[in-house]
Amino acid sequence: MAVIRDMLGYLRRPHPVAAQKPFTPQALMQLLKLLGFALLMLPVLGLFMGAIFAAAGVALPEPSPEYMEVMNRPNFIFLAAVMAPLIEELLFRSWLGKRGGVLWLAPFLLVSLAVIVLKDADTLSLGLRTALVIMVLGSFALYMRRYLALRRDEAVLNAALTRVFPFAFWGTSLGFGLMHLANYEGGDMGLLLPLMILPQFMVGVMLGYIRMRFGLLSAIGFHSAYNITLLTVFTMLGQAAP
Repeated sequence: MAVIRDMLGYLRRPHPVAAQKPFTPQALMQLLKLLGFALLMLPVLGLFMGAIFAAAGVALPEPSPEYMEVMNRPNFIFLAAVMAPLIEELLFRSWLGKRGGVLWLAPFLLVSLAVIVLKDADTLSLGLRTALVIMVLGSFALYMRRYLALRRDEAVLNAALTRVFPFAFWGTSLGFGLMHLANYEGGDMGLLLPLMILPQFMVGVMLGYIRMRFGLLSAIGFHSAYNITLLTVFTMLGQAAP
């Protein structure tokens, strides 16, 4: 299918691009094909992950108590179908199509994540954590000083955008996937735990492509349709189980 080939071609070299008009018949048909592709990839990824876990002799992690509490709420469907797509797309991809977002908001989010991780890195001494946080914040301050000095130079900023955009694209997809690690308890998986978010990473990559090709509203709608479809399938499978 043309839209799948286009996505795979785009992923070889992500770049800023003007979005198509959203919600036209042609765009909706392309989004439906992408949704079908995402759903078909899930069992493929499941088999791949299962083979690795079996070879390593580790058990799949259990859902975390916090995630189970959310799933048992009466409004869980609303959260999964409406609130999660809206909030997550605004956080991870709303800025992806904007030059300023890629050049200063993406580094800001990365620095914030680094500071949070360092703050909770109990294996490091307080002095080392403090020094690393100062280095990270200092580097960001120097970067922003340079950015502000050049913000009126269109040629320089456009060249910088071309270089930085792939890192922002893949970084936000990875961050989207890693965020879902909070849904699981690590158990005895150790370094294999990140494999659990391989499906979320795949969807994050597709949502990044959709954000750039079809616009933010289309990414939110696709995210919502994907979550609703998964909820429907899992509910039907649960009712069919003896």
